[in-house]
Amino acid sequence: APAEGLPFEEFALVSEYEADGEPVCLFRTGLAPDSPETTLVEHGARPHELRAGDGAATVIAELGSDAPVREFVELFRDRHPGASLAAQRTHHRSEPSTAQQRASATEALTDRQLEAIRTAYFSGFFDRPRKHTGTEIADAMGISQPTFSHHLREAQRRLCAVLFEAEQLPDRRGD
Repeated sequence: APAEGLPFEEFALVSEYEADGEPVCLFRTGLAPDSPETTLVEHGARPHELRAGDGAATVIAELGSDAPVREFVELFRDRHPGASLAAQRTHHRSEPSTAQQRASATEALTDRQLEAIRTAYFSGFFDRPRKHTGTEIADAMGISQPTFSHHLREAQRRLCAVLFEAEQLPDRRGD
């Protein structure tokens, strides 16, 4: 159960790991519908940090480059009258190209994992209904179905890690 006063209806530890030598904990939360954090998320902001103590809370969040900041701040203050904007910074970031994003994702995979997920995708494995089963795809790749499933699941896990930055990936030669 979440601590009293926090904006969560649910709060559970998902995983613990190290990043850059520092311990990191990943939590799954369910935000209370009237919390400031819910307002942020519902209007396209990405909360990065939440600090609470001594009856006050600080939230560091990021709005998209095309977001109307002034309108967002007014809406936020309307919903949360005690809130104030402590600082506003504009950061210019270059968005990675599609090719850079694809390269980043595929670099996380071994050759066999990439082959398994690519073959599954183009064979209709993820379609509903499936066009080909895991056994059929494994046979086409010349491997057993459990080996195919292992490569596919590991590829999915690693792609999710890249997408969500949830963990540091082992060296791609590790599988």
